[in-house]
Amino acid sequence: MKISNTSPSAPDHWASEADQAIEGEQHARAYLDRLNAGMAQPDELAALMTYLRGELVQGACRAVEKALRGRRYG
Repeated sequence: MKISNTSPSAPDHWASEADQAIEGEQHARAYLDRLNAGMAQPDELAALMTYLRGELVQGACRAVEKALRGRRYG
């Protein structure tokens, strides 16, 4: 008897997670660009942090970590 599995396949799930991490990194880069240009609003970082969840957080943290280490995040 074959058991049906309706959950997404592993590669599809990984692609989705990777896409979310990339999106989170893009949000963080955009904020960091505005911050470096002196154009970020004081509440922007808080708004960004409340929006991010799951893989989005991991991607954003990767961009922030690179910036804190002095590497180019783009």
